[in-house]
Amino acid sequence: MTTNHSDPNDSAHQGPKKDKTITAVFYKIAAWLADVTKTVHLLRAQIIIVLISIFLLSYEQTIDEYRALYSNVFEPVYAEKRWISIVTLLSSTATLFVFFPFTIWFTSRWLTNRNDNGSCLQVDLNQDYRSENDTRSWTRRWLPRILAVAPLLTVAYAAWKSGQITQDKTLYIPSLFCVSLSAAWIYLLFARTRHGIFSFVSILLEKEFRDLRYIFLTFLVVNIFVILNFGITIPQTLGILTYGVGFFIVILIFATYLAWGHMRTKVPYMILLGLWTAFLAYYDWTNNHEVEPLLSIDADNQPLELHAAFDAWLNHKTHNSANIAADQEIPVFIVAAAGGGIYAAQNAAFFLSKLDDSLASEGCGLFSKHVFAVSGVSGGSVGAALHGALLKNQLIAMGKGKKCANEEALLEPKLFKILNEDLLAPIVANFVTLDYPQRFLPTWPISFPDRAIALENAILSAVSRHEDGSRQYLENAASLHWKADSGLPALVLNTTELNSGRTVASSPFKLHGRYSDKNRPVTGFPQEDATFREILAKRPERHTIYKPMENCSDHPIKLTDTQRFEKNRDLSLIQAAVLSARFPYASPAGALTRLTLSSECANTEEGKTKQFRLFAAETQYIDGGYVESSGTEQALRIVTLLRDHVQFGCPTGSGESMWCKVKIHMITINLRTDRLISDTSYGLGLTPPMGLLKTWSQRSQTSREVASEYFNPKRSRSGIGKLHVIEPYDAFNEIPLGWRLSEKNSEKLQNFLCDGQQADKMLRLLKLVSPDTPVTLACKPPTSRESDDL
Repeated sequence: MTTNHSDPNDSAHQGPKKDKTITAVFYKIAAWLADVTKTVHLLRAQIIIVLISIFLLSYEQTIDEYRALYSNVFEPVYAEKRWISIVTLLSSTATLFVFFPFTIWFTSRWLTNRNDNGSCLQVDLNQDYRSENDTRSWTRRWLPRILAVAPLLTVAYAAWKSGQITQDKTLYIPSLFCVSLSAAWIYLLFARTRHGIFSFVSILLEKEFRDLRYIFLTFLVVNIFVILNFGITIPQTLGILTYGVGFFIVILIFATYLAWGHMRTKVPYMILLGLWTAFLAYYDWTNNHEVEPLLSIDADNQPLELHAAFDAWLNHKTHNSANIAADQEIPVFIVAAAGGGIYAAQNAAFFLSKLDDSLASEGCGLFSKHVFAVSGVSGGSVGAALHGALLKNQLIAMGKGKKCANEEALLEPKLFKILNEDLLAPIVANFVTLDYPQRFLPTWPISFPDRAIALENAILSAVSRHEDGSRQYLENAASLHWKADSGLPALVLNTTELNSGRTVASSPFKLHGRYSDKNRPVTGFPQEDATFREILAKRPERHTIYKPMENCSDHPIKLTDTQRFEKNRDLSLIQAAVLSARFPYASPAGALTRLTLSSECANTEEGKTKQFRLFAAETQYIDGGYVESSGTEQALRIVTLLRDHVQFGCPTGSGESMWCKVKIHMITINLRTDRLISDTSYGLGLTPPMGLLKTWSQRSQTSREVASEYFNPKRSRSGIGKLHVIEPYDAFNEIPLGWRLSEKNSEKLQNFLCDGQQADKMLRLLKLVSPDTPVTLACKPPTSRESDDL
């Protein structure tokens, strides 16, 4: 019988062993966490770039770019542009799927292959880069590979998901293409092979980045030269993705160089660069957003008051009251063109041109002759301005004997071509090449044009390509575009004055009126500086000009600097339209130097009369949608002022008066999409900004509700007609907010206006201006539908 005797020292020995084991595990975990933290810090630029790219590459505007890349090559609307689309597709594919992942992986591996002092790890670089003698930690080996393939997988998933939601099968093809390329990269980066595919990497890893800096700098200089001289054609040929992703590649290389310099010298170059940009921004030394050049206006061309402009327009419209039947209504339309980037521009342009083209057999611009004003915001301003420029050129051509009903004379096909040029690529190219570097350079040695100028030039270039005669009208003064007898709608293009938060508009007339029964201003409406013509008016006599307004102790500015205030100035029509569409961060706020009265800096000495002084102050203007994005608020303001004026012209009991036949209608153009209430809780940090954002976005809806109540038929207001709400319905939310649409999506926008309720509403509008003529909506295929109740 065997007896087991336990050693009393076993427990004593096991305790320390367990403690050592636990301690070793904790040490390993701590060491692993320290290594992960160190690697993440080392690759912080790569990680940030990858995260930003994941967001942008899955953004709805970028997804529509995938759709455009495919459909413009394989299903083009205009076959003559296919060769450009092929070049764009090849360039974008190479940049996104070859150069970008390789740069992410290479720069990440280059940094992780360094010692803490920046020297190279002692490994056998003559072997394949995946060889077993790689002494780096697991994190340093695998994180560069994961970062490289993450954007590709994002593109594949975003395209597939969007195709599933929108039922657009064309997106499945780029999705499968992305999956295939992602699989190829995963094989190359993750699989341990001995094929020597990346043998050249071993040679590159022996190179220091300073050996590549001259190539890098040469590339930057050449790119700046190209954008300054060919800033429209080259970006439109190479595409948005080429420049957008190319920007990430440049930043990766530059950041890698700074990180390596930090490792070698222990100087935090990234932090110093950030402090430098903050210093320049604080003193506003990088401000290259001045809106220039401004146009000088002859002193005789003074803007009219609103009621005087309307009188002249109505008299020309009706000629005389004897030509109007006793029971015939005189329709007057005020149009509100909502904001929303390129889809809003196309909505406004297609709507107005479709109505004009539908009556082209009777004459040019017959519907627009009944539109007194268009209140535009953001993209709506751009669309209205383009329609106005093309219509003006059409009216001049008509005076030379040309017919409006000819296919080559119709407005909508030309606007389709203009607004389907790639307007976003020049903006992106300007930003990454000129505007972004300006954040690191003060403007006094060199001032690059900002990216809003690129949008202006892209629009002008598109107009020159498809309707060259209209370009001059876009480059002329905005306030001189309209006259009472021009046959054009007056363009009221709204912006937001950033310094005060109020609406300021480019308008051919002043936007304040008077009560009909009392000679005093209308309460609640702006009285001064409501338009740019008033803001940019010449300096009043016997006023001294100082600069800046905030500092009363500054000396007067030089006499040469005051000369610009000696004349009336104005924006060009294209400047006014783009200024209305400057939506940060897509496009920066535009700066204007204007005169302003200051009471704080006035003479306040005892015994002297207080004198107000004029100061030169820089004010900034941004997208009009920051105040109200539908344009309805400004349109309703005009309706209210005109209705009061019409009532004054139609005294009680004088039904024969021309004024008694005027009916003011309002049209609102907006793309309607389903908006569901989210059940997301934003938390303490996000609640304030999200609350402001939601409240701001709700204001346009509130404005439309106010307009609906104002035009309520039950109220029976004299001089007031109907509210016509044009809301093309995008059931799948396919139309993105941006400055680029695929041609297929543009065709869908056109079809929205030709379908169902929208077509019926537009036919009703045509019947209002042409009640005795059978009308057909200009659609492809032609729409012969007419409502029986018209």
